[in-house]
Order: sequence, then C-alpha cells, then structure tokens
Amino acid sequence: MKKYPHHCTTSCYQHCLNVAYYNYKICRAFGLDAKAAARAGIVHDLFLYDWRTHAKLTKEHFHAMTHPRVALRNAKKYFDLNELEQEIILKHMWPLTVIPPKSWEAFIIGMTDKYCGFFEIADYYSEHFTPNWLHFPFGRIHVK
Repeated sequence: MKKYPHHCTTSCYQHCLNVAYYNYKICRAFGLDAKAAARAGIVHDLFLYDWRTHAKLTKEHFHAMTHPRVALRNAKKYFDLNELEQEIILKHMWPLTVIPPKSWEAFIIGMTDKYCGFFEIADYYSEHFTPNWLHFPFGRIHVK
C-alpha cells in the first residue's frame, strides 16, 4: 500500500493509517467498537492499484463506487474479519455507495475518510497557497 499514491503525495498506506487512527479515537470516545473501527480503517482502501491509471487499463470508470468491494475482498484474503469490520469497509464510501451503513462505526468511517482525504489534499496544496501560520492536523510528516 505504501507504493500506491492516493491523495496527491499521500500514499494509500498513510491515508489508511490516518483513517484508522481517527476512527479509533472517535469510536472510543463514543463508546463504540474502537478496535473494529481501527482494524477496518487500516484496510478500508486495500485495493492495491493506482486508481489514477486503473480506469485506463481496465475501462472501469467508477473507482469511488467499486473499490470498497475490492478492498473487502483483498482484506478477507489476508485477515479474519468480523461482520462489523466487513460492513465498515464495505460502507466507507456512503453516500456514493447507495446502501447506507447499519452501524455507527461504519457511518463514522465515512466521515473520517472524507475528513482525512480533505486534509491530505489540503496539506499538499498548502505549501503554495496558505500562510506559514496555518497548520493542518497531519503536518508535513509522511511515512516512507
């Protein structure tokens, strides 16, 4: 996952790490299943391809709507996932994926995923367009 770019210069691995961390913190604060939220968060985008070139190679142009199933299939190959973890992975792109989440943990990952994606993109563009005093949650630290 470290070799696939995701949001600008953020790797798929770093994005999943960010989502897993915030998922854990939020779910723990609400008394939800934080462990399942973190486990699902770390593999929620385990699609193992560069989504920018995927459409050209496969003619599949709906990555945002199809990758949760691919990620779930890949995660099930490598890990034993409970029903909640599977739902979290499968529903993390709601409302783009039509069927809404049944659990709060699955709803929260959708919001966390969008939050992290926004700041990963903003962090990239902030180098040129924002003043030095404005800081983003992830700073400029990236896992190599």
